[in-house]
Amino acid sequence: MSLKALPTAQAIAKLITSLVGKNVTAKPAAAAVERLPKGGVVGVCVDDTTTVVALVVADVPLAAAAGAALAMIPPAAAQDAVRAGSLPPNIADNFREVTNILCSVLTAASGRGVRLADFAVGSVPPAAEAVLGAGGARLDLEVDVQGYGKGQLAIICT
Repeated sequence: MSLKALPTAQAIAKLITSLVGKNVTAKPAAAAVERLPKGGVVGVCVDDTTTVVALVVADVPLAAAAGAALAMIPPAAAQDAVRAGSLPPNIADNFREVTNILCSVLTAASGRGVRLADFAVGSVPPAAEAVLGAGGARLDLEVDVQGYGKGQLAIICT
């Protein structure tokens, strides 16, 4: 099973804007995310039968920006995470919630919603390994969170 359709860049930007209370823009990325960026995050989305239908992959700059903005953590904390190349636990937890809510714009081919089943920082969960390297439909975006920074987000279908 896969997704019924990929969301648009506009839908992703609108959803993140509503979550973080900052202007968010999203546009097609110059390059696709082919593997997990160092320190990046992977969310595993499943349908109601717990079949993996998509991955949400983000690099540290985006996860730091959106995760910090969600909790109104000063932008300097996001910039520190980018310099360190890793997410502190509080910002990682916040981005997990962003990823969880991103699942609301995804619909399985069955017409039913999907949910976040797994989330990993700096590693690829076993259920995600085959999907990350496969050639399924995908949406690769550059997402900019006003005042916090920009980074890459990929939604990859099974």
